[in-house]
Amino acid sequence: MSPRWVEPFYRNPHLVSLSLTAVSDVPFDLSDPFWRQLERLDVQVESPFHGQHGSSIAAFLQNFPFPAGQVRLRRLSVTTQLQTRFVSSPRALQDIVTALISTFSHAPLESLAFDDHASCESEDLARLAAGFPALRSLSLGDRMVWNGSRRDLLSSLAPLTSLETLSCRLLPVVPPSLFDSLPSPKADESVCEGDDLEQFASPASIALEAATVLPALALVGFSGQSSAVEWFRVRRDAESQPCEVEAVTLVDLDLDRP
Repeated sequence: MSPRWVEPFYRNPHLVSLSLTAVSDVPFDLSDPFWRQLERLDVQVESPFHGQHGSSIAAFLQNFPFPAGQVRLRRLSVTTQLQTRFVSSPRALQDIVTALISTFSHAPLESLAFDDHASCESEDLARLAAGFPALRSLSLGDRMVWNGSRRDLLSSLAPLTSLETLSCRLLPVVPPSLFDSLPSPKADESVCEGDDLEQFASPASIALEAATVLPALALVGFSGQSSAVEWFRVRRDAESQPCEVEAVTLVDLDLDRP
């Protein structure tokens, strides 16, 4: 849905979920009370031209003055359209995080998803967690470029004590972690006697490490190894400590939509 088609929906007092497509340099008029009643907003951002400097998401949010004060927005998704014909350098995630916090920090967000080709530092995740401490679901997309160790990146999310679902590109496998294990020569014929056996960071071990940092985490999804997200369910002991994870298949029924 483009911006020019949003206005007719102002007349619907019961509309609480909206999906739209927007160009990052086209401003929105959000003065109508309609925007305050929204509980779910999904936006796909199109770049106005190839070679745009900075993040398309950050540029879009500069033209999207979401109303301040009392709002009902609980679920937000902002995605940049994938430009398959061009290869671009990753943008700084700092710009996206700054724009998200400036635009939506007053909203009672429980679910946040955004996807852009961006370079992520642990400081960026720390600012994101501080800006949206009540999140229960966080998706960082599969075009993230990690800069930092797995330990530092996960530790930055520690303030998200209510986070139940985390989805992102597979976190760095080096340097090794205490959660990693040695590959079994019997399970992997390519491992020969005398080889330098380095610690092996499987997606399952990384999911278990994430669950140790995030006390409410129940589902972890990693992309980057295949076309589909690889999901793990966290099992916890009687003291709520993560003891193991198991691979699961999720079916998205989108039951939260009205």
